[in-house]
Amino acid sequence: MALELNQEVITSEPVPAATVMVLRDTNAGLEVLILQRHAASGVLGSAYVFPGGKIDPEMDTLLPTQIQPSPLDLRHRLDEPDLPLDMAGCLHSAAVRETMEECGLLLGMDGASPEQVARAKTALQQGQPMRHALDAAGWRLDVSSLHPWSRWVTPRRPSVTNRRFDTRFFVAALPPGQSAQHDGREITESTWMQPHLALQSYWHGLIDLAAPQIITLQHLARFSVTDQVMEHAACNRPRVIHPEPFEQGGHRVTCYPGDPRHSDPQPAWEGPTRLTFRNGRFEPDGGLDALLN
Repeated sequence: MALELNQEVITSEPVPAATVMVLRDTNAGLEVLILQRHAASGVLGSAYVFPGGKIDPEMDTLLPTQIQPSPLDLRHRLDEPDLPLDMAGCLHSAAVRETMEECGLLLGMDGASPEQVARAKTALQQGQPMRHALDAAGWRLDVSSLHPWSRWVTPRRPSVTNRRFDTRFFVAALPPGQSAQHDGREITESTWMQPHLALQSYWHGLIDLAAPQIITLQHLARFSVTDQVMEHAACNRPRVIHPEPFEQGGHRVTCYPGDPRHSDPQPAWEGPTRLTFRNGRFEPDGGLDALLN
């Protein structure tokens, strides 16, 4: 099912959200976990995404003693000095919770016993807030293995959704001894793919991707192993991306930092700085080669 272009202007403020690129190393190379959303989903139905979702304060609010590093350190890692400390914790908690709910992976429990991990999973699967799941497991969430990668803020005229999100992207390695299993409700398919092969699958019409996923996969394709990605994330501030759409030649064009039409002249990545929505998908100038080179 091809994505459909949105024509609405959304005046509401963007909803805070978190998403995680879970990575693993294989003999074939670096792979990232991507999930297919249910066709009936109100956001990006049938498209492939990374695990994640919006913040739920009731589910994601933690006591400062229930998360490490400290909320102050988490805010510093996000490079958002004005972010409320409780929101810094909520963003990391939501990243962990949504990954657990959608594909069964429990991040932030490195060093926990299998019994503690099992208790935390059970509590989350039963719909308990993260703070209750941690109490049940007797564990303190350690999100130091999640590294902020980028922050995407949906423009007031979104391209393929009728909602706005303020999404923090994280990267994390596949926890040892765990395997992904999608929930079969919100998520109907899960697969590990090398980033460049995911882009090829997209270009040949085998999967649908939204623009942030395309750009992120294009960036990840430049790395060979998980450690390289983690080192890059640890040594670089997460860039804030405000896509800026405009109409040109009967098509919606979205430009990004570094593009001549964008308000920010500093490029955020190597590669295309604009995508044109045509043929039910986002296309860079230069086609697939522009994404892979």
